[in-house]
Amino acid sequence: MNIWLLMVFSFLSYSCNGSLVDQNTQSYKVAAVDGKDITNIKTEVDVMKGNYHALFMRVINNEHEIAFLKGQTQQLENKLANTRRTFSCEIEGLRDGTIQLEQDLKETTNAWKTINDTIQDLRQRVNVLDNKYSHLKIPRKHSNKSGDGSECPLDWVRRVGFGACYFFSYSQKSWNDAQEQCRRHNGSLTDIYSENEAVWLAKFSRNHTVPYFWIGGKNDHGVLKWFTSDGKTKHMNYTRWFRVRSYQYPESNSSICAHLNDGVDYKWFTWDCNESFNFICKAYI
Repeated sequence: MNIWLLMVFSFLSYSCNGSLVDQNTQSYKVAAVDGKDITNIKTEVDVMKGNYHALFMRVINNEHEIAFLKGQTQQLENKLANTRRTFSCEIEGLRDGTIQLEQDLKETTNAWKTINDTIQDLRQRVNVLDNKYSHLKIPRKHSNKSGDGSECPLDWVRRVGFGACYFFSYSQKSWNDAQEQCRRHNGSLTDIYSENEAVWLAKFSRNHTVPYFWIGGKNDHGVLKWFTSDGKTKHMNYTRWFRVRSYQYPESNSSICAHLNDGVDYKWFTWDCNESFNFICKAYI
């Protein structure tokens, strides 16, 4: 029996020791496994901390860049506002200047119109006076007196080389009325018989800055001739027409007379005798 008890005890002891050994071995293994996991977790945590720190630094840098860009944007907005104010002031100044120039132009236009009206009125008055007193005998000018005792009327130009006195009118008349005006001073609308006389008349006409001057040429049954104040005619032995026989007929049934035309260097041209032009009288001495 003792032996049996000893065997039972030995078996129980073996069973207990074996169980204990197995439990200790398993605890060691679990501890080993948990230590490795903890190490890995720490490593991952460290990596995550590093990533988080880097991300945090990027966020801070982005905030700085955003703040810088905001500052730049604000500066640009301020510059834009200043530029707008400057342009607005300049545009307003230009608008005021334009308004002032328009007012000045309007005043100048009105003043010019007044001057033009005054000139027209004075011209009409001169024509009235000219018609009223043209029949009076014009006094003589001592400076135009020659050795043979002949004289030229006042405001007439004496040309001994051409043997005549010339008058360049300041008023405008039709060809017939101009011829009558010349007749009252013992002359007629000028005839021209030489190149020298034609050139001198053109030069003198140019000094008067008048565009047209009637001369004594008039159509006589299709032929241009010189007409004297008494209605007699003389042939044009010398001519200075613009181009060759440059006659202009405004109307088929109108009378045609000759004039000096500034548009063609005061060469001869023809036009309707009823037109009002300045004129040149000629009186032989």
